[in-house]
Amino acid sequence: MNIIPVPVPVDLSIRYRALSLLQPRAASIGTGTGTSTMAAACPYENGAPAPAPDDVTMPERVALASLATLSTLVQRQSIWWWRAVAPAVTALGAIVNNYIDVSGVRIAPTYDAVVHALHYSGLGGRVWEFQAAWDELCGTPDGRAVIAVCQAAADGDALLGRLFVTRVAEEADLPDRLQAYYHRDAFLPALVAARRYYRGHAAPPAAAPPEWPPLDALLSHRYVPPFSGPPPQKWLLAVAPAVAVLERIVARLLDVAALPLAPTHDSVVETLQMSELDELVPRFEAAWETLRGTPNGRAVIAVCSAARRGDVMLGGHDMSEVAASVPDLRGALQKEYEGEEYLPVLLAAADFYLDATAAGAAAAAGGAGSCE
Repeated sequence: MNIIPVPVPVDLSIRYRALSLLQPRAASIGTGTGTSTMAAACPYENGAPAPAPDDVTMPERVALASLATLSTLVQRQSIWWWRAVAPAVTALGAIVNNYIDVSGVRIAPTYDAVVHALHYSGLGGRVWEFQAAWDELCGTPDGRAVIAVCQAAADGDALLGRLFVTRVAEEADLPDRLQAYYHRDAFLPALVAARRYYRGHAAPPAAAPPEWPPLDALLSHRYVPPFSGPPPQKWLLAVAPAVAVLERIVARLLDVAALPLAPTHDSVVETLQMSELDELVPRFEAAWETLRGTPNGRAVIAVCSAARRGDVMLGGHDMSEVAASVPDLRGALQKEYEGEEYLPVLLAAADFYLDATAAGAAAAAGGAGSCE
């Protein structure tokens, strides 16, 4: 079974480009051949009929057929290539995610690859559900555009469920960028149609209003004269409990010191996927959802985001040791940050850390008395 190389867009940071050089860890389970036998007009496998000629207009045929030239006009996996294919790949990934977690496996964006992955993963009983969704996709011009663009993406080794592809699809000004860059190309209507489908079916909901006060002002305690040496202790006190929580979560999956990981959801997921550690993504996502499930957990996420803006990386600055070394963590935070609007979020994150620490100690004590 062939392994599809991890795609890396050109404008990602050096650490991601470096990670793409890691040796493959395991064979892809759902890539198939990487090229579907589906044609742009959306025929089916196993002798099922293609849409009648009258179902596809000539302009649509021209736009879909011309997608074959995408790779000849734009370097594969350049940022402009990703902008062309990301909405379609994300839209198909959202459909397939109903049947298999696309973030944790490596599946090319084609019919054949999805069916192969379902069978390989013991989910063959769900193929008929996917077939019904595929039929529905084939039944509209925008859906057929998604399929055709996904075929072009598969030819460039794209995969479903990649977080950085989703982020490209979410670019607010993507329609203007596509229009400006591809205005001379016959396939532009197909790109526009695929993005229209994405916006109508797979775009994320509007962000909820912030639950906690903003932490922007906290950065004033990170960068203070003389701007050299280790971060100030006051800053470390604020962010260490939250970062320690996330370090514990990630440490159950891998050595936090082995890979450069920022203390954010996207950094961890992207790094796992680009390191071909896809099978670990669902476990991390489950832990992240647990964090998101309580106000104090969401405070941890907010403080970790602020820590990232302060150039904190997981495994750096001995965050776990800093948090554990403060006898009265809440009291220390109240003393150092008295009067600050964001003090409640720091206290909530510290409470989550303290509760998790106590629970871990209790579990360890219970395990110490077991004969198993």
